[in-house]
Amino acid sequence: MEQFEILREAVAQVEQQLELDKITVERVVFGLFFSGVKLSTGHGGLCFTPVKEMPEAVCCPSSARAMPLSGRLRGRPVREYLDDIFGENILRRTLGIAALNALSVAAWEQSPPQDYEILMGVDAFDELDAARYPKTVVVGALVPMLKKLMAAGADFHVLEQDPAPSRSGRCLTICRRSGLRSASPRPICWSSPG
Repeated sequence: MEQFEILREAVAQVEQQLELDKITVERVVFGLFFSGVKLSTGHGGLCFTPVKEMPEAVCCPSSARAMPLSGRLRGRPVREYLDDIFGENILRRTLGIAALNALSVAAWEQSPPQDYEILMGVDAFDELDAARYPKTVVVGALVPMLKKLMAAGADFHVLEQDPAPSRSGRCLTICRRSGLRSASPRPICWSSPG
């Protein structure tokens, strides 16, 4: 599988559904944990900000070098953001994925899938019946989900690229209490006992 295959498929899908030449990025916000864009259509999208992937971003002047278009992001065509997904600059890729997420909302509104329902005003963790899924893979160390799966006695694995959650107090405490063990150094894969 090619590194960006899923992203290329998603870009192709929004290109088929939307008139991208008419859409620009109206607003860009970089955050410590998430970054986001607002499109001229009014749709918004987020992407995790991979701060640890930017060794040059230790202070303001070097952070500005990490994002070459700083100050000139508003009004750019959304297609340019999509092209940035496949480039080397991690911050531009972050904004590209945020733009793709915003476009996916617009595409979904245009032709919503009929095979599932979106519930508003509920907590997704409360809606999950862990007993229905005896074998589960959790992408990311989502502590509330891990607690729910452990309480249900589910057989599960956790895939986590960032080793920090395994060292954090909450996750490490949960992992020790439940007998979770790490199967590899990076990316981390925790397994439920047994």
